[in-house]
Amino acid sequence: DDVRELKRTFATSSYEGRGSVALLFEAQRLKAESANALLKLLEEPPAEKYFVLTANSLESLLPTIISRCQPIAVAAPRHAELVEILQTQHNVAPERVHFVASIANGNLRYALELLDDDLEGRRKLAVEYLRMAFKFNKPVEQVEFLNQLVEENDRRALQQLLQFCLSWLRDAYVLKCSGAEQQILNTDFRAALLELNKNLPQFDFDRVLEEIEYAITCLERYVQPWLVLMVLLQRIRQLSRPGK
Repeated sequence: DDVRELKRTFATSSYEGRGSVALLFEAQRLKAESANALLKLLEEPPAEKYFVLTANSLESLLPTIISRCQPIAVAAPRHAELVEILQTQHNVAPERVHFVASIANGNLRYALELLDDDLEGRRKLAVEYLRMAFKFNKPVEQVEFLNQLVEENDRRALQQLLQFCLSWLRDAYVLKCSGAEQQILNTDFRAALLELNKNLPQFDFDRVLEEIEYAITCLERYVQPWLVLMVLLQRIRQLSRPGK
């Protein structure tokens, strides 16, 4: 992988004997094996070799990696600034731009990745996951769905899926409480959102959102994906029952 290739490159001194700098973008996306390989490099860095890591938050990196780095906070673009960049420089349609900017949370690189992905298809998959949570008496169907979901998606894609779930539920909450359609993010999926909102059972929105955010954190910390998603389904189901 890239970290091992970097190690081999750094093992050989440059021809002119100058120092070298390695840039690792979005280091929070490193798999466990790669993160551990990077840690070994940071523990015993070659002479005149320097590393610059970027990440969306300190919490998304291994504590052992953080302890060997000098953190520098860089302000991300605000929502309005990111919207302007996406519209003026990348011609993102108005009905999609606020959703993409919100999910990207100031990360232009991630916003552009979202545009390259099957954004509509993955948002529909998030709705299917939420619907699966409310199929209380179909455990076999839930297991089969999760097996396929984990087999076809890596950890990063599953985190994105749960972020989309957050956006759907927050929109549903806005519609349920105020009906203010101008405040929703999934404006280009209005019909699907209204259908989802109509079929949602009664549950504690705040608690469910907290559970989804915690599941995203677990995926970032390399907890087994199938287990994370199954536990989340069960927690949503529990919070959907009267008195919970």
